[in-house]
Amino acid sequence: MKREHLLAIPIDWKNEPHASVSYEIMMEASELHLISGVEYNFQCVSGLGNDSGWQNSPIYIDTNLQPETEYSYTVQARSISNPGHVSPPSLPYKVQTQAANSVDEIMEQLELIPLVYNGNKNNRINIVVMNRWVENDAEPYNRPEMKDEFLVDVENSVVKALTLGDPDAVTPYANYSAFYNIYALWWPNIPVWDPKRPECLGWKQVQEIRNRLFLPWRDEYTGWVTLLSMLNTTGGGGGAGRELLSRVGDAYIVGNEIASMMHEFAHTATGIADEYTSSGKWGHGSETYNTTNFYQRNQVKWRAWITPETPVPTPYTDEYLGVVGLFEGGQHRLSDHFRPTARGCLMGAGAFGVQHLCPICVQRTILKHYDLVNPIERITPTQTEMQIEGETSIHFQVIHLKPEPNTLETEWRLNGKVIAVNVNQVEITLGSTDHYQLTFSLADKTKRIRPDPPYAAYPLHQVSWIIKNSNPTHDSLPLEIELEATNPSFLGHDGQIQSQVSGGTPPYEYIWSNGSQDPFLSDLSAGTYELRVIDQHFDYATTSYQLKQKSKLDIDLRSVWTKNGWKVDLNSESDEKLNCWWSTGAMTSTVDGLKDGIYQYKVSNTDGVELESEIRLLKPEVSLQAVSEIIPATAGQMDGAVWLNIHGGREPYSVTWADPRLFSDEIVLYQAEEAQYLGPISGRDEGCYGKEMGCLKFEGQAGWIDWQITVPLTGRYPLTFRYKTGDRVTALLLINGNDIGKHLEFPKSGDWQDYQQEVDLQGGKNSIRLQAENQSTLSLDYLSVPQKAWFEKPDEWVRTSLSSGTYTVLIKDANHTAIEKTVQIPEANRFLLENVNLEKAHTNKIRIANPNPDYYYYWYDADFSIHHIDQTIKPIAQGTGFEPERSGNYYLSCQRISDGAISQNRVGFAVTKGDRLPLCSNHVSKTELEPDQLSA
Repeated sequence: MKREHLLAIPIDWKNEPHASVSYEIMMEASELHLISGVEYNFQCVSGLGNDSGWQNSPIYIDTNLQPETEYSYTVQARSISNPGHVSPPSLPYKVQTQAANSVDEIMEQLELIPLVYNGNKNNRINIVVMNRWVENDAEPYNRPEMKDEFLVDVENSVVKALTLGDPDAVTPYANYSAFYNIYALWWPNIPVWDPKRPECLGWKQVQEIRNRLFLPWRDEYTGWVTLLSMLNTTGGGGGAGRELLSRVGDAYIVGNEIASMMHEFAHTATGIADEYTSSGKWGHGSETYNTTNFYQRNQVKWRAWITPETPVPTPYTDEYLGVVGLFEGGQHRLSDHFRPTARGCLMGAGAFGVQHLCPICVQRTILKHYDLVNPIERITPTQTEMQIEGETSIHFQVIHLKPEPNTLETEWRLNGKVIAVNVNQVEITLGSTDHYQLTFSLADKTKRIRPDPPYAAYPLHQVSWIIKNSNPTHDSLPLEIELEATNPSFLGHDGQIQSQVSGGTPPYEYIWSNGSQDPFLSDLSAGTYELRVIDQHFDYATTSYQLKQKSKLDIDLRSVWTKNGWKVDLNSESDEKLNCWWSTGAMTSTVDGLKDGIYQYKVSNTDGVELESEIRLLKPEVSLQAVSEIIPATAGQMDGAVWLNIHGGREPYSVTWADPRLFSDEIVLYQAEEAQYLGPISGRDEGCYGKEMGCLKFEGQAGWIDWQITVPLTGRYPLTFRYKTGDRVTALLLINGNDIGKHLEFPKSGDWQDYQQEVDLQGGKNSIRLQAENQSTLSLDYLSVPQKAWFEKPDEWVRTSLSSGTYTVLIKDANHTAIEKTVQIPEANRFLLENVNLEKAHTNKIRIANPNPDYYYYWYDADFSIHHIDQTIKPIAQGTGFEPERSGNYYLSCQRISDGAISQNRVGFAVTKGDRLPLCSNHVSKTELEPDQLSA
């Protein structure tokens, strides 16, 4: 007869000890199956609770406990036929009873009914549908005899939506149904719903019921519960909210239809925003996974789904109604906000009535499944660190969840080398070397995901075993790697790395961080390249090399007219030694006595970088001149401005400011909700609850948020935080754990604004941690990080976002004749322009009826726009009146003569021109600009 080895079978929790009331704790062990039967013993190892004694049931309820008290439990198992053989106890699990209050009585009335159970709540997305009713319901769910009808309605809505093959199944939920548990929560005598009346049921009670049933979670990142409260009506609509830190959500469902249930659920666990439009919402909304404020193709989060033939933004024309693009409208806004599709999404794109998600929402849903559920459920061996002595064979196995159809790809790597693919178990003989790392990887490579980090990547989960061998059977020289490299030129993409390997036992396998498996790499740009080499016996060595791009040759070419003709100088901006050649035959950096004409020159440096060009000289009629106009800066703010008026010399002109500025490109957005964070944080503020899902709100002093971001090269980068706050907020910024040495001060802002800070980052992954310090609240939408950043001297005629101070500019004309000019930006606090009355001066002129003698007035044909600074900062007229050239909208601002301060708003008005200019109607005062937005 085969002996039953119970001791080899690990005992663990099916449902860890959990307290939903103040006086008892329920727990359930993983059920073991032996021919003779199994007994279980639950022991309270701390907290003065009660042991179960040996019992047949794997379920135990410990009662008569104290409120708000911690208890710890273990469980053991034994064979009935051989009671002396007892399994080792499970690890202790700590739990705290609830507070004793009126909710205890409610919990006694509730019945939590599993309709679809796929696994432990702590590693599943749990959907709970609760009965609810309001006054005037025809057939409310408010009495015991309605239970069966309620259960049928839940089956016909949420359960059908997650049942693959059902005509009402919703993709991709049904394909990933193994990631879900579905429950019905029945309250036979539930009070009427009315949050405004204290004697009725409201949000507070419902959320406490939900939290008592499912919180706390066992693990740091897995597990989610959404409680959907359903009325016994038809139709649609509802509202949803969520708490990201607690990983809980709730929704009020008007009706019991699938579309309504899944629409509101999508707001919670997957954080998908509304895509429909409505009146009353304007301007920018928060950034979400499926809606955006950005209209540049390379900054759209779903750009991988937009074909090159699809214009961005995308017009609402027949040819684009069925494709993914960038359509204006979303998050209830008609304009200035964009969504992926014109119509046909459960989140409301185009019109309601559809029962499927658009490709972008499908992708988001799949990705969130793997964030909230770890598909790796069980591993063998259970211990992940082992010691062996000499040659040993070990069997490894992984039990994991699968979508339907199965789109998972798995692989096993031993010390980095692939040894098996698409199998769940391997038998490996180890022993030749002293150290092994075996890694099992699982990736969902569904076509419903288009990788484009950080916005989307194939979900990846791994588990590793470390095996140390005290008696290796193979002895060879250690592996060594030498790298020879050629840095890329200033053109880029022409660098090379050659590897040379010695030691170990050939053949060697090469694994580069860019995916290559060759010993030689070519056509490389600047960056860090890592290499792992593995030999025949799984010995390995690693190394890396950072390629640096050579800088281009920067030349400062200047000319001046003298009594002897033109004098021209060639100098390096970095003061490096140059080799020069002129078409006149000169070999010096300076030539003089030149007449008007065209002259060629060549310049090279010691690196062999060459520059070849020409200069065209023609004496101008008037010498080069420049004047500047300024806008003072508010104290402590960067809202000053300067613009240049250049004349004389020869056009075109070039402008170079002396202060280097950090430029950037290829911006990547990192949403706040995708980061790691620690409370107190809430997903519920006016920008987060229900409608705008992407942001987080720090509710006090003790919170932090940590983004894991990637940049290609080590260097200086600008970080931009999208935020809003009701009061000034002070925060600490840590880069890779190091304080940057200054406190960030976020100015008060009632709407979303940008705060930028330059920091030094390392090539590759970086940690960006923002930690609130004072008591004010701070809402964060996203962090944006460029993938390219470089210092360059500004070349704009118009400069904005300047603090007070001194600025120097070099101006050149087509002859390269240069003048240097110094500009002083003073400090002056801005003010609001109001109570302006306009009147008709004569037939075609408008003037101010009540001008302030301390104001100097400017007239514009556009309101100020940060996106169109050049066109909106220069006035079309000055003074107390002007003559419009056409019908349209015009704007008025002013400058205070006493201190130079500029009004922070512009007053807009409309002009209609006919044969005679009519009197102006009531003017419209534009909304006051925030301090960091320029208005002149």
